[in-house]
Amino acid sequence: MSTMCSSPTAPLHGKPIVDCTNPVEIDRFTLVTKPGRSMAQDIERTTGGHVVKAFNLCQARVWQMEPPLFDGRRLVVPYCGDHSAARDMTRQLIVDIGGEPLPIGDLQHALHLESMAAIVISLLFGGRDPHTVFNLVDRGPVTTNG
Repeated sequence: MSTMCSSPTAPLHGKPIVDCTNPVEIDRFTLVTKPGRSMAQDIERTTGGHVVKAFNLCQARVWQMEPPLFDGRRLVVPYCGDHSAARDMTRQLIVDIGGEPLPIGDLQHALHLESMAAIVISLLFGGRDPHTVFNLVDRGPVTTNG
């Protein structure tokens, strides 16, 4: 994506864009973007939109779950972006599908989500259940027999 969006009349200029893409080649499960750049950043630069990276760490069947629960816990959905209104919209989408939003910072962190997706995709291609997810687990309260 080498062209930049310079026209304020471009269709996506100034609009929120939720990027769920994964720029991963499946021979070695590595990123195909330029080192240090994410696809989300390239989309933002090209379209002039307000990109939020989210919904890229699970296979499509997970998003068909209503709600996405694992061991009785809501799926944690990390997201990142630079524009507050676009982040708020994405957070609400995550809540609306029954997930737990996890803001991880500005759009530069999208590279980390895309790298993590390469690991998830390699697991799925290796035969893991399509419902495989990396979900944050908090330790429950410790009880003692007293």
